[in-house]
Amino acid sequence: MIIPLRRNMHILVTCDSYKDCLTADSVGDSIIEGINKVSDDLNVTHIPIADGGEGSLQAIQSYLSLQSINCNTLDPLLRPIESEYLLDYENSRAYIEMARASGLELLEKMERNCMETSSYGTGMMIKDAMDRGANEVVLFIGGSATSDMGIGMAAALGINFYDENENVLTHPVGKDLNSIVKVEGIRAVKNLNCLLACDVDNPLYGPNGASFTYGPQKGATPDDVTFLDEGMMRLNKIFHTSTGRDYAFANGAGAAGGIGAMAMYAFNTKVVNGATFMIDCLEIDRHVCKVDLVITGEGKMDDQTIQGKLINGISKLTRKYKKKLVVVCGIITLEEESRKLMGITESYSLSHISDHAPYTPESTKALLQKLGRKIAEKYSIN
Repeated sequence: MIIPLRRNMHILVTCDSYKDCLTADSVGDSIIEGINKVSDDLNVTHIPIADGGEGSLQAIQSYLSLQSINCNTLDPLLRPIESEYLLDYENSRAYIEMARASGLELLEKMERNCMETSSYGTGMMIKDAMDRGANEVVLFIGGSATSDMGIGMAAALGINFYDENENVLTHPVGKDLNSIVKVEGIRAVKNLNCLLACDVDNPLYGPNGASFTYGPQKGATPDDVTFLDEGMMRLNKIFHTSTGRDYAFANGAGAAGGIGAMAMYAFNTKVVNGATFMIDCLEIDRHVCKVDLVITGEGKMDDQTIQGKLINGISKLTRKYKKKLVVVCGIITLEEESRKLMGITESYSLSHISDHAPYTPESTKALLQKLGRKIAEKYSIN
């Protein structure tokens, strides 16, 4: 039974982006536009959110209004680009999205080849932030185009990698992993505190490691995957010997092509769940406790959703405060029983009302408006 909602009710709309289609802002705006077609005198709070991957900087900037810093860096193929990150001068903390310098979004499909890509540009952004006084970096690592175990990032920060001829690999890429025989300057940036926003727990190497799990989507052939996996295992042994520590099977080590492990060796790193970090950073708890209804969503809700993803994090808060939760996603494959256990009141999928038409930004906005209106009418908002 749906309990009619009051005219003066308070709604929180906090949605993630629909990847390659709409930003989090646009998703929420479209839903709200649909609600307003039924009633425009509701108290609606809109907080665009992300899960710690692409879109995280935009969500943080919208909520915290931090200083946006433009900097020159290199893309995954080491081509000059201009990128940006956020800097909280008061707390000496930088917020950096790896995807802004080393992301798949910067490459054409035919350019995706993680044997040739490097995380060097991400290291340049970190160095720029440190030069401006940052002693802590929140590194969002979703959407990377690299499988170089972070050697590019480390090289940009002063760690030197040598081949068998004693040559320094100045701008190392994935295929250089098996060429490295010596590493110097491992502690060059050890005093940098790093919060690694990550939602995967893959080890660095092995059948479930960085290369085998994520290499193919970054352009790796089966032979490339084996080569990169062997290179990561080989380089990890060098780090283990040099530092006395072994992070190969630490939580998050295999994230973003192994950059998780490198961050652990190079920085003072703490791994945090990306979705949980964003929920805390945007103070979603404080807003959920005050509202009557929460509307959230992202591109897809599937079995991974219950493994620390954004919707799961939001649902924990709505259960905590006994609030209604409506989920709007592009595709929903998660079983209804699992959704009930998460405390989801209603869930809507664009795929069920799209008539299999191609998704474009405009058509997706129209579908979200339609669902926003349907939610309003279902809850008798009038």
